[in-house]
Amino acid sequence: MASVLLETAWVNLASDLSQSLALWSADWSDDRSVPGAIRTYAGGRRRVVSRAGKLRNLSVTFPTIIGAQVETLVGWAGQTVLLRDKRGRLVWCVYFSAAVSDRRDGTYDVTVQVSEVAGSAEV
Repeated sequence: MASVLLETAWVNLASDLSQSLALWSADWSDDRSVPGAIRTYAGGRRRVVSRAGKLRNLSVTFPTIIGAQVETLVGWAGQTVLLRDKRGRLVWCVYFSAAVSDRRDGTYDVTVQVSEVAGSAEV
């Protein structure tokens, strides 16, 4: 079985897909869950309260990127973006902050916590 491993991750602004960033391979960890809670009622009885749908949150790290790319990522915070990783997976998502770490070589490592939203590239 053949396999392809890309070295570039892509981030496109959803409102204008022509605006994109090609970044060195992103590392991400995936947290999938369903919305719900356990509530305690009279007499100490506990019940499950759940809602339809699924939640997906990702922690995405972009290593060794330059200052202009950092500013673009920070500028896109709060807007829907299309994230394509090095394995070809794509996620429509939004993030509200970016953790930026300086590196000795003058580049930066940026980590964003993204939440999946509904999206489509259809015209």
